[in-house]
Amino acid sequence: MIRHHQFRIDMGPHTTVTDDIYEVITSYRLCFVAGILDGGTEGSKLLTTRVFRGGHRQTKDYHGMFNHAYFVNWMKELMDELDFLGKSGALIVMDNASYHKGVPSDTPKGTWKKQDLLAACERFGVAASANDYRSVIWSKLQAYVKENIVPEVVSVARARGYEVVYTPPYHSDLQPIEYVWAYLKGNVGR
Repeated sequence: MIRHHQFRIDMGPHTTVTDDIYEVITSYRLCFVAGILDGGTEGSKLLTTRVFRGGHRQTKDYHGMFNHAYFVNWMKELMDELDFLGKSGALIVMDNASYHKGVPSDTPKGTWKKQDLLAACERFGVAASANDYRSVIWSKLQAYVKENIVPEVVSVARARGYEVVYTPPYHSDLQPIEYVWAYLKGNVGR
């Protein structure tokens, strides 16, 4: 993500921010989605790059600018491009952003009514009774979901012969894109 004001070379650290400049500064963000194909120093490349502009109602960080459905569609395009390049069966490494781990839409949720949770228990073979409290039923289902329901992008990737792995939390040093953005932001922001 690069903020629009980072392109303003006429602004220095001591520039007085007037209303007209402030409007430009807060107008939008540019958001990027891309995959990096690791091919060593000569063969690495960006894949399925998408750039879009965020709106005026921006979240605290760029993760709020994306959603799960957008990401699933992007992943399908990424796998199409990997297939085209002859890299089918590649290992896809991602961080733990919430849109990377979205589960299928029919996965039970804690907001469901008791009857819907009981129906889900029956569907998945989870022992539950109509005499149980809703919270007890949900805790049983929640444990089942955590152990048995994989994120949608994982199942889509597996169906096409790819494997998805997630980096450990708080280890951005394992994400090559972080080094690319650090370099770009450092040079664009100067």
